[in-house]
Amino acid sequence: MKNIYNKMLKGGLACAILALGTTACTDDHFDIQQSDVISGQTLWQNIETNPELKSFAEILKRTTVLRNDYDKSASMKYSDFLSSSQYLTVWAPKDGTYNAQVWLDSLDKVSEIRLKANEAGANRDSLLKEALKLEFKVGTQFVQHHMARFNYEANANEQEVRLLNAKKCYYNASAMTFNSVPLVAENGLLVASNGTMHLLEGISPFAYNLYDIMGAYPEYATIYNYVEANEKRTFYPSMSTEGAMDNNGQMQYVDSFFLPSNPILDATGASYRDEDSLYIALLPTNKGWGEAIEKLNALYNYGTSYKTEWSKSDFTKELKLNADSLRELNAKSALIQSMYISASSFGSLPEASRKDSTLLINYVMTADSLASTNGVVYYNQGKVNYDGNNDVVNPAFTGVIPQKASNGYVFPMDSYTIDPAYAWHQKLIYPAGHVYSSTSKSQSLYLSADVKNDTISGELPDNTYVRYESESNKAIDVDIALRNVLSGKYRIKVYLLPSAAYKGYADSLTIGRNKYREKIVLTPSIFYDTDQKASIKAKKVTVSDSEILLYTLEPADGSDYFEFNKCYRGLPSDYSSFPRLRFSLDKPGKNSPANAFNIGQIILEPVRE
Repeated sequence: MKNIYNKMLKGGLACAILALGTTACTDDHFDIQQSDVISGQTLWQNIETNPELKSFAEILKRTTVLRNDYDKSASMKYSDFLSSSQYLTVWAPKDGTYNAQVWLDSLDKVSEIRLKANEAGANRDSLLKEALKLEFKVGTQFVQHHMARFNYEANANEQEVRLLNAKKCYYNASAMTFNSVPLVAENGLLVASNGTMHLLEGISPFAYNLYDIMGAYPEYATIYNYVEANEKRTFYPSMSTEGAMDNNGQMQYVDSFFLPSNPILDATGASYRDEDSLYIALLPTNKGWGEAIEKLNALYNYGTSYKTEWSKSDFTKELKLNADSLRELNAKSALIQSMYISASSFGSLPEASRKDSTLLINYVMTADSLASTNGVVYYNQGKVNYDGNNDVVNPAFTGVIPQKASNGYVFPMDSYTIDPAYAWHQKLIYPAGHVYSSTSKSQSLYLSADVKNDTISGELPDNTYVRYESESNKAIDVDIALRNVLSGKYRIKVYLLPSAAYKGYADSLTIGRNKYREKIVLTPSIFYDTDQKASIKAKKVTVSDSEILLYTLEPADGSDYFEFNKCYRGLPSDYSSFPRLRFSLDKPGKNSPANAFNIGQIILEPVRE
């Protein structure tokens, strides 16, 4: 038994058995008289011999202590676990105060599945997986939900308890309650050689975390199945128990350690299983999932081919791809990876108020914007044209009834009315720079207060820009890469500034009474990766010689936006393709005397109807 227990702890220190070993507690001592101790008896012996705990004892005898839901090597039962020398506190529900048969039926099902697995062929692994998942559920949602490490004070007021499954609840010895369930008043406290046991007048209610809810409720089956399909497990030999070499000289392991990961959920940046966190999950139901994907598909509308591998003046290769498959992959990934919102980002809501469900939910529903853990910002569409002071509920949450989880709230999105233009279709800002310039005479400048010419009005958002100068009086072409563009509508804006904005160039531009006179006339062009050009209304753009301005480019069709029919974000790795914005300056002459021009930020602003 000792060897089995030590083996369990070895694996437990590195993975999910932490739920059996990282609990908050009081010191290891008893706050009751030693005479109350049932001499020499363990917790398990006390449970086994108690006539009011027959069902509880039966469940403990039949449930394996699993580190995780794929722990194939575990053999220890909870009856053995409660016979060990470590100190525990157990809150045991009395027979007749809960439906024990539900858990016994689950264990019967586990036995039935294992029996089938012994007789199965190719389907054996999937059956064993099913059995482990079900038994792990019994262990974590029932058994571990009534146990904690160490002894909690038997005469104290409310104490926070970290259960073996890592869930938090509250034990109030003075009020005689555990997780809001009454303790048995008479003879309800028993002290054993390895801990303390309290009798409960019912079962400790289990609260699902944000991840658990997806798997527990059938209305989230679509998203849960997709997430589960992306689950990966990495084998760690150093944490595994070696056996003997096989005939090919390969090490065989008697106890293999795997660490689970989920690339699609990990990309959220959220600790969605952390019981100490507080998140809002915008979780689409089976019905809402289809609506959401359909909307996102419009932003991830890929072409069947792209020009790639930019070589200073052109793309040199062509990428062929399955547009439908890539669209589906990226639309689903975008939806899932942006569905968590951390309450820690609610700066205007005091931390104490975040513990009040009414205040928290009202904040979420009426906030101007909500930032997901992966950086997507959800804007309140109801406040687009609203200038009042009253709270306006985000129309995307109309009819939504939040669902409490142990680490936050789920907003079930049954009718997915979030407009992608107010979420994933976000502003793109490109710092001053270029893909290719026909001149090598370029320099990055910072318009700090000590070098800025005060006679030139206007501001640059980041005070940085690039200056391009003609070589040998030649024309200049500068191509700016518009990376990560989604398929959709954008307004294209660019900061252009006169040379005189920088004090170092001001004196050279002084001509008689026409101080800082400079005529910069640029020709803008927009090219897609195929070199097809977008039609622009203004053939020429004259840069102001007296102020820094944000210029808006307009298409020739009279609208104020450009529509990109292809998505350039999320292409296969190692492939880069993009549309580009070109600014051209004719060679210096009588009609175009300027020999340089200056570009600041380029902004692609999504169109929100």
